[in-house]
Amino acid sequence: MVQLGELRRRQGRFDEAEFLFAQAEFHPSAIAGRARIHLASGDYASAWTAIRGLLDWLPQNSRVLRADVLYLAVVVARAAGEVEQAQLLADELRLTAALTRTDSLMASASAADALLAPPAAAVPLLNEAVRLFNAAGLRFDEAHTRLFLAEALLATGDKVAAQRHLALATEVLSGLSASDDLAHARRLAKAAGEPAVGGLSAREREVLRLVSQGLSNPEIAVSLVLSEHTVHRHVANILTKLGQTSRTGAASYAIQAGLL
Repeated sequence: MVQLGELRRRQGRFDEAEFLFAQAEFHPSAIAGRARIHLASGDYASAWTAIRGLLDWLPQNSRVLRADVLYLAVVVARAAGEVEQAQLLADELRLTAALTRTDSLMASASAADALLAPPAAAVPLLNEAVRLFNAAGLRFDEAHTRLFLAEALLATGDKVAAQRHLALATEVLSGLSASDDLAHARRLAKAAGEPAVGGLSAREREVLRLVSQGLSNPEIAVSLVLSEHTVHRHVANILTKLGQTSRTGAASYAIQAGLL
């Protein structure tokens, strides 16, 4: 129930996620999931109340259980203006990561440290987090972290690197239908100087034309003599530029906008 709720949350289907989390009211992941929904809606106080209560309930000596929510706790505490608490939680996560030496926790610790650092210092921390999430096989976390890396890169003036990470993140997030993160990616793409909505390249228009005809990525690859990976990348870029989260939506938008 909690896993399905988390999937719906990542897809931006918050009402469904709330219902599913309610079925497992006292499960730590359900509490964390509801806190994430509060965070996404801008209700930082409620998110912090939920996370603080969860951490108070989890014993200090249960390092692994606490570590599962510490990164989120840092994010929420920072958003709620609890900067000192955020730093304490980041320090705890870093200590647990150092003790366990698992890729996933070390990645989370680096990402948490980056949240509390200026952009120039955050970039190497986020690069490390992306690398470790990749090593751990956590594709969603890797893509999600690439968005924050792109944001930090933009703040330091490196638009080229930011665009590269946005493209890689969008490719994964599109496949997962992670609408909330895709919206974040679109905002960053605009700041990174990506072409305006509808500013498709000639190749992207070719791909979009075949998408609108209902062809799958393998079929498009054969038709245009491209690799499936390249087609997937083009589709991801098309979705970002058109501000859409599905192939059907992109095709419909393109037809209405006269792009085909």
